[in-house]
Amino acid sequence: MKVFFVILTAVFLSLSFTGCKQKKELEIVLPVSLNGAVQEDWAVIQEPYAAFYDEPDADSGIAAHARRGDVLQVKGRKIDDDRQIWIKFDHGWTPSSVVIIYSNELKARKAASNIEN
Repeated sequence: MKVFFVILTAVFLSLSFTGCKQKKELEIVLPVSLNGAVQEDWAVIQEPYAAFYDEPDADSGIAAHARRGDVLQVKGRKIDDDRQIWIKFDHGWTPSSVVIIYSNELKARKAASNIEN
C-alpha cells in the first residue's frame, strides 16, 4: 500500500511540473465543424491600406499590401511575445487589428460590400 502512494505521488508531481514550462508561441487550432471539415474563417481589411509581412513581426520585410474592403481567407493565426495576434494569409501576415474575421466567405463579402471607401 505504501508503494502505491509513493508511485501515485511521483506521478502527480511529474505531471504537475510539466505544465510549468513557459511557451513563447501559442498555436491556435481552427475549429472543426460537425461533419469533420475545418471551418474556414475569412477576413475583411478595415484600414485604407494594410501591409502583409513576411513573418508575424512588424520588423520583418513587407511582402504585399491590401486595401480596405478586400476579402481574404484566413490561413492561420499566431500570438507573439507581446501578446499581439497575427493573422496569416496567402500573401503574408498582418496584425489582427487591421481586419475583422467572419466565419464564412458569404458573411465577409456582405460586410465588405457595406464598407465605405
